[in-house]
Amino acid sequence: MSDPIVVERFIDASPEETFSLLTQPERLRRWQALSASVDLRVGGAYRYTIVPGNIAEGTFTEIDPGRRLVLTWAWAGSDEPVDT
Repeated sequence: MSDPIVVERFIDASPEETFSLLTQPERLRRWQALSASVDLRVGGAYRYTIVPGNIAEGTFTEIDPGRRLVLTWAWAGSDEPVDT
């Protein structure tokens, strides 16, 4: 397994609003994905169609609403998820 990649972004929104932007399918479809499904629980899966033919998928490994969201990330069909 490779070293983890840490991605930090500053968003002009409250932590609660940012969390909902990243975890609610209807919110994701407004800014990041054409379609999205989310099972928001540790071990739950998500799947985002970013553009046709490019689908991101993974599982949630840590959830602390409004504070922290840790998940695996991989392009559908890839053999190696990337921890984020």
